[in-house]
Amino acid sequence: MEIHVSRLTKCDSGTGIRRIDAQRVDKFVQDAMKFWRIPGVGVAVISGNDVYMQGYGVREVGKPEVVTPDTLFAICSVSKSFTTTAMAMLVDEGKMAWDDPVRKYVPDFRLSDPVADASVTLRDIVSNRSGLPGHWPISFLPLSRKEMLHRYSVAPMKNVFRSAYQYTNIGFYVAGLAVGEAAGCTFEEFLQKRVLNALGMKKTRYTLVDAKASPNHANPHILSGNKVAPSDWLDLDRIVAAGGVVSSVSDMANYVKLHLGDGTIDGKRLVSAAQLEETHSPQMAIPKDWPQYGCVTVTNVSNYCLGWIKSDYRGQTIVTHGGYVDGFQSRLTMIPSAGVGVIVLTNLTPGSTPMAIANGILDDLIRLPAMNWNTELKCIDKASEDAEKARAKQKEATRKRGTRPSKKLEEYAGRYEHPAYGVLTIKLDHGALAAEFGKQTYRLRHFHYDQFTGKYESQAGTLVADVMFSLNAHGEVASARILEYEDVEFVRVVGVVK
Repeated sequence: MEIHVSRLTKCDSGTGIRRIDAQRVDKFVQDAMKFWRIPGVGVAVISGNDVYMQGYGVREVGKPEVVTPDTLFAICSVSKSFTTTAMAMLVDEGKMAWDDPVRKYVPDFRLSDPVADASVTLRDIVSNRSGLPGHWPISFLPLSRKEMLHRYSVAPMKNVFRSAYQYTNIGFYVAGLAVGEAAGCTFEEFLQKRVLNALGMKKTRYTLVDAKASPNHANPHILSGNKVAPSDWLDLDRIVAAGGVVSSVSDMANYVKLHLGDGTIDGKRLVSAAQLEETHSPQMAIPKDWPQYGCVTVTNVSNYCLGWIKSDYRGQTIVTHGGYVDGFQSRLTMIPSAGVGVIVLTNLTPGSTPMAIANGILDDLIRLPAMNWNTELKCIDKASEDAEKARAKQKEATRKRGTRPSKKLEEYAGRYEHPAYGVLTIKLDHGALAAEFGKQTYRLRHFHYDQFTGKYESQAGTLVADVMFSLNAHGEVASARILEYEDVEFVRVVGVVK
């Protein structure tokens, strides 16, 4: 498959779509890199038969290796659309249907709500409407498939089935299992053979070992305080179907062309136009205050589809999805009616670089009045930060001064368990309590009554969690709740040595 680089500046007056201008694209990227302090960026712009691909900056700060169009980045949650593309292929073959019960393919999948458990379909789990909230900590625990499914089966539901949008990795993890069962192989094998190989995506990987073994891969970075520093890769091998694909913009350009077209590539049909369009069809409205809503300043309606988000955008309809893990961000945005798309991959978090670059390029291509998306999105980010500071200030205002814990600190120490989240260990360490969950250790300080506030210094910054203890009728410490973890209650295991 040949992808050529267009450096044309002539406008195509016949379609109203401006031809790709390399100099303008470069300026959008370079301005964003300077504004957001990004070490490296990969960009591909697709407009009809023209494709422009370029790498910018370095793969790792302090090292000379530059980013090229072939440099690998984690594409994070853009991976979700690969899963639904695979599902669409199986639907074409009659091996799967969107409205099939999940348990037709994954018999041991269960939900704690009986109505949802009896009715949940494949469509439900890939449109974020099953009733399960994020439950992020479960996704990153080192669990076997059997144990992961068991944990999900007892995880608390937050909303009534099909009543609300709740973004989660859980559904796509299960959808990947369903793809494997329907196809008679693993999800990863199907992805490799039917999607990656068919699209000529030879550089794309989906295991951490293979990604890091590639001689041309970007390294993740985090912005901590005022310093950009390399960080550790997050291992997403267990949830490839939700966020584990690692790719380059040269490979991703082929994938964008497939979705901008009718399901064919180089004259070869990979998926029917009808089922490809089904993956782009709205399924669940996204509340406007949701973080993944998009460009709130220009978007009025946004819906989650099947691994995609469809929104209005300055008079156009876009199909998009972003991704974020510690150290990497991604954004794939298409305007199908115009036949244009942009994929942006970066190696720094936090920030809004991918959206700023993609929006600027798209505005230019479809001749919209220019907006300074760097400052626009920075204002949105700052508003979010200010809201978080306001919540912290409000929380501090509610603190009851002069209160004391009900028990001596050593009486809170022990092992606490939750059927979905596993073990929470409370320890007394040098006269203060510490909460251990997975690989995280929160140093606790007394807030008021039996509530403690914990801080964990991660590579991505400081995480804060509140732990609330409860006593039983005998005045003994009986349970602990981490308020940020969907307010689940860990029950103390009696008789366990502290």
